[in-house]
Amino acid sequence: MPNKPVSMNKLRQLLRLHSGGKGTKAIASLLGMSRTAVKKYLSVLKNRAWNPNKH
Repeated sequence: MPNKPVSMNKLRQLLRLHSGGKGTKAIASLLGMSRTAVKKYLSVLKNRAWNPNKH
């Protein structure tokens, strides 16, 4: 199945929920995403935050 684009708003919600203590299963349910997608985006966003020069 091809990847669907995720809006910036949804990514912000993902980060807000994660920083508020929600788990990947709860975030996935609330945002209508798979748990795998939530884990992938969290990983990518964390890596970008620690190394902003990485493309």
